[in-house]
Amino acid sequence: MTIDVHGHLIAESLLRNPEFDLALEGTVGRGLKIKAWGITVDAIKEDLFNPEIQVRSMDAEGIDKRVISLPPFLFGYGKESSWAKTWARAGNDALSGICAKSSGRFLGFGIVPLQDPEWAVGEMRRCRLDLGLSGIEIGTQVKGQDLDEATFTSFFEEADRLKCSILVHPNNVSFGERLSKFYLRNLIGNAMETTICISRLWLGGFFKRYPHIRVCLSHGGGGFPFLLGRLRHGRRVRPEFGNREDRLDLPPGLYVDTVVHDEKALRYLIDQCGLKSVLLGTDSPFDMGLPDPVRFVRESVPTAAQGAILESNPESFLNS
Repeated sequence: MTIDVHGHLIAESLLRNPEFDLALEGTVGRGLKIKAWGITVDAIKEDLFNPEIQVRSMDAEGIDKRVISLPPFLFGYGKESSWAKTWARAGNDALSGICAKSSGRFLGFGIVPLQDPEWAVGEMRRCRLDLGLSGIEIGTQVKGQDLDEATFTSFFEEADRLKCSILVHPNNVSFGERLSKFYLRNLIGNAMETTICISRLWLGGFFKRYPHIRVCLSHGGGGFPFLLGRLRHGRRVRPEFGNREDRLDLPPGLYVDTVVHDEKALRYLIDQCGLKSVLLGTDSPFDMGLPDPVRFVRESVPTAAQGAILESNPESFLNS
């Protein structure tokens, strides 16, 4: 059994609903694009809105189950709260329906209108308790507000009570024109968004306050695993931390996925974060996803570690 914790799918009904101001342009195989609320996303594959085609791709890659969620450009954080609430409900209803019809191949992570934490709490409860979704996907920031800010306390308190699984996905990359060339907004910007997000949460005691939340950082945790030594040293010597001497171990609720595109990077990820923290992820079906993901794991790590990454760790992350 192989379980991919990081995949994306958009119900075609959402794309065809004029209420949501989305547009699918082009033809299959000839440059499909999605226009959504002022942005255009290109290189769209039919897998993104066709569950049957995505299942065939999963079969070819050796993936038995996939956690699907909306891509981050559809979080709706920039929208007015009541509209975002309607959007989240529609998206989660559609996602739940796709999962229910998939014969167990798809599990779902819902979205919430996190710009309004009170409504986000209600939608998270509906996803987990009414729709049967497996968890929640959120962004690394909400309109410039980082996740460790007090405005989100009520949301994470409820997530802790629900023992929620959360996929944190970079969104709203905020490094300006310096990343305008060479697709660096994605190649570097996404990784740095994740690095900043998890560093603030970890150093700020998030996992001690919310010990029952399980958080998976997409794209291998960005640069975080490679900066652990620097962060720990800073915590020992800088007055901002009160010169604490403890090592600050990584918490059991922190996970990272395998979307690192390099065999040595995956092995280093295991060394830094621990084998139990590493989950199969693909970011499928986007072009920056991990190609042939099961083979990538099998060719990168010893046989004894493969079952943990492909099956038992994802099960641990998903099961409350």
